[in-house]
Amino acid sequence: MFLIKPKESEMINLSNLQIPPPANWQNFESLCCDLWAEIWKDPNTKKNGRLGQIQNGVDVCGRPNQGVKWAGVQCKGKDIFSNKMLTKKELLSEVEKAKQFVPALSEFIIATTGPKDKNIEELARKLTEENLSNSLFSIHVWSWSDIVLRLEDFQHLIEKYYPASSLNTKALRSGIDDIKESTKAILENYSEIKSSISSLSQDKQSIQKFNSTGFFEEIDIIDNTLDDRRNNALVGAKLIHRPIFNLLAYPVQKIDIPSLFVSRSHPVVELFENPPNLRGNTGFNLDTGDISSIISGQFRRCMKSEDVIIDLWRDGALIYCCDAVKNIIPPKFSRNGVYRINPLTLIENTYLFIDFAQKIYEHATPKPHQIRFRLELINNNHSTNKFSLVPGGLNGNDWQWGGSIKEASQYKIICSTIGEKEPGEIAFDLIGELYPYFGMEQDKIPYKKFINGRYDIDSDQIINHPPV
Repeated sequence: MFLIKPKESEMINLSNLQIPPPANWQNFESLCCDLWAEIWKDPNTKKNGRLGQIQNGVDVCGRPNQGVKWAGVQCKGKDIFSNKMLTKKELLSEVEKAKQFVPALSEFIIATTGPKDKNIEELARKLTEENLSNSLFSIHVWSWSDIVLRLEDFQHLIEKYYPASSLNTKALRSGIDDIKESTKAILENYSEIKSSISSLSQDKQSIQKFNSTGFFEEIDIIDNTLDDRRNNALVGAKLIHRPIFNLLAYPVQKIDIPSLFVSRSHPVVELFENPPNLRGNTGFNLDTGDISSIISGQFRRCMKSEDVIIDLWRDGALIYCCDAVKNIIPPKFSRNGVYRINPLTLIENTYLFIDFAQKIYEHATPKPHQIRFRLELINNNHSTNKFSLVPGGLNGNDWQWGGSIKEASQYKIICSTIGEKEPGEIAFDLIGELYPYFGMEQDKIPYKKFINGRYDIDSDQIINHPPV
C-alpha cells in the first residue's frame, strides 16, 4: 500500500471548491457588508439605508482603515444557473448613481455573483482613469470568484455563512492535519486502516464536495434524477409537448417512506391523494381528483391525463407537473403572442407544494433536514406564445389593464433553492429566483410580508383573497 503526499497546489481551499453564492440577495448583501468591514478594517461599515429608500448606487458603505475617506459597495446578484454577467449598461448606470452619494466616495466597488469578465474589468479601469482626472472615485468590479478568494482570509465569515459544509476550511484543515498524523501509524499497523476508513466515511456525511461547476456533486445527482423522473411523469400524463409548470422536491439526505405502499388508508397515502389547500374550493390547489396507483413498485401516481400529474417516490422524490395553460394562465390571457401567468395561482401553488412536501416528509425515515425544491416553466414549442408576468397582484392596475407586461427571457426556466424552514420563506426564495427571468426585481412579487429582516410569502393574504 502506498500513500502519496498531495502537492501544495492540490491542497483544499475555497477557490478550488468553487462555492456557490448565497441563495438570496439579502444574504449576499449581508456577506458583502461583513467582508468589506474586514477588508477596510472598519467596524462601523454598514448597509446603506433600508429597503425602499434611494441608495444612490451604494448598498454598503464604510471608511477604509477608519480614515477620512468613504468607500461604497453595490451588490449585484446574478443568476448563477445561466452564468449571467454584469453588463456595460449596468456598470455605467451604477457609477452614475454613486456620484450622488453623500459624502463623496473615494472608492466604488461593484460586487457581483456573476463570473469574471475582462471586458467589464477593462471598462472599470478606463472609467477610473476618467474619474480620477475629475477628482472622483476609483471603480472596481469584484466577481464572485474574486470574493471567494478574499473569504479565505476570514475564517469566521466562512463559518458564519457556510457553517455546515466543506466550506468550513478550519474543519477541513483540521481533518488534513489528522490524516497527516495518522499516515505513519497506518503504514505500521494495517488494523488502523479500518478505523480510518470508518472515520472518513463519517466525515463524508458532513463535508460535501464541490465539482467544477460550483454546485454540490450530490445536488447534480439529485437534479439528474429529478430530470429523468419529471420526464417520465410528462410522458405518462401526455404533457411532453405542452407548455408546462412543474414543481419538484427531493431530500438532500437519503430517506425512505416505508409506509407508501402499506395501504390506501395509511395517512401518508391519504395526504398524497388529498394535498393541503388554503382556500377550499374557492382557491387553487394541487389536487388531481384521482385515486393513486402504484407504478413499477417504486412510486405512487395521481393523474388527470393531459392536465396534471403528481408522483411520489419511495426515496422522497415528489414531482408535480401540469399543463400551464389550463392551470396557471387564464383563458383570455393565452392568446395574442403571450401566456400571461396568474401571479396568485403561481404563488399559491408554489406555497402549497412546499407545505405539501414538508408534510409528506413527516412520514419519512429519517426526517430530512434539507430539501431541494425546483420550479420550472417550460414551453417546448418555441413557435407559440412566450410566458409573461406583470408586477404586483390581481388587484393591481397592471393585471387588470394589461400594463407593464414582462415577457420571459427564454422558453425554459428552471429555478431552485434548498429549504429547511417555513413554506412562506422557501416559497419567496423560489419565486424570487423566477422573477428576474421576466426582468423584474423581487420587490415586484405580490402576496408577501416583511418579517425578521426578509420577505416571506404571506399565506394570510392568499387565504383572504377574494375568489377569482
